[in-house]
Amino acid sequence: MTTKTSFGSMLSALLLVCFSAYPCFSEEIVVGQETTDNLLPGMSEFTQSGGTSVGTGSGCPSGEFCTAGTNQQGGTFSTTFDLEDSMTIDDINRGFKLDYSVDVKSHPSNSTLASCTSGVLQRGDCKDIFNVTLSLFSAGNVLEHTFQDEIELDYTGTRNFAFEQNIPQNEFTELKGGFELFGIDAGFPSGFFGPHFSNPNLTATFDIVSFIETEIIDILTNTEIITDNPIVNVEVDLAPPPPEPEVEVAEIEIEAEFEQQLQTMTAPVEIAPPPVEFTQVDTAEAPVSEQVEAEIEAELQQETEAPAPEPEQAEPEQAEPEQEKQEKPKVVAKKAVKEKIAKQIIKRMGSSGRYDSNNQIRTLVVMQVLGESKSFFKSPVSLQDKEGFFDNARVPDSVISNNNFAQYVLFGGSSAQHNNLINLQWRK
Repeated sequence: MTTKTSFGSMLSALLLVCFSAYPCFSEEIVVGQETTDNLLPGMSEFTQSGGTSVGTGSGCPSGEFCTAGTNQQGGTFSTTFDLEDSMTIDDINRGFKLDYSVDVKSHPSNSTLASCTSGVLQRGDCKDIFNVTLSLFSAGNVLEHTFQDEIELDYTGTRNFAFEQNIPQNEFTELKGGFELFGIDAGFPSGFFGPHFSNPNLTATFDIVSFIETEIIDILTNTEIITDNPIVNVEVDLAPPPPEPEVEVAEIEIEAEFEQQLQTMTAPVEIAPPPVEFTQVDTAEAPVSEQVEAEIEAELQQETEAPAPEPEQAEPEQAEPEQEKQEKPKVVAKKAVKEKIAKQIIKRMGSSGRYDSNNQIRTLVVMQVLGESKSFFKSPVSLQDKEGFFDNARVPDSVISNNNFAQYVLFGGSSAQHNNLINLQWRK
């Protein structure tokens, strides 16, 4: 049989030691990134304010979301979102990236008009303006971040405008946001010829982390363990040694006689004593054990006294001295008889009666005879406590405080992993 010490079993053992015996601290390892779905609704669900129109004519075709000119000072489409709909607080606290975009349609005149020199409310048509505002609010509606971008339209048709913002590590307990699109037909007073908005999009990208115990990392990065202690293959030969010739000869001679002797031993052994409780086993144990032990010892004595006959085909020149021939079979026969008597007694009990109280006592007797332990059934010796080992001293303050920091690290890491496991089912 070959036994191998693998790296996996080493790691499993280290994990067991780390969690059960030593204070281990979790280290976050980034194993990938995840991007949420679009956090913004469609344009039809945005809130409108100021000069806005949804396909009502005057420069705003059906199905489009348009903004007005200087007479209404432009218009705004706005909405809100909650980052916790797609991220956990741990994901937010580690920091993340926001990517957002919108399609903007520009009036054909913007490709030829000049920029507004006196502001978007000047008299006289000029290039239209739109801006995007992204705001983030923590608990209590506290404004944490505001990002605003303003673009002058100098083209004809529709273009996509994309933006990116990085949110650093934080300690927010919640995080929500606001998204606004403002547009104005600069320098022109009437109608809805200002910027037209469509396809708003906002996603968050965050790290996926895995928790690794730092104490295990320190052990596994120690080159002495990996390089100086390679995997060891140990070959163990479990094949039993070949039997000696004397044992085979003794067993053949004893087997026939043992069957006859077994019948005489069966009658006195199987006298069933009255049922006893477990706590009263001592009263029935002595007679049965002494009787069975006496029978086994008598059988051993009878079998071992008879010398094993010499093989019929033995040659005179190979014969051993007479004294050696008498001593070796005795030792071998005694060992073989012990084993055979034990097997026969156990077999005679049967599978149904093996748990009978008397049969259990017989089993114990067989065990002590095979082990040659004569003191097996002697009264146990009471152990005396060492004088002065215990004292009445009190622990200072009578309080042993808990390791709060270790508990915080252990429970905090377990809670974080549990939250990650729960949130896996909500990620698409």
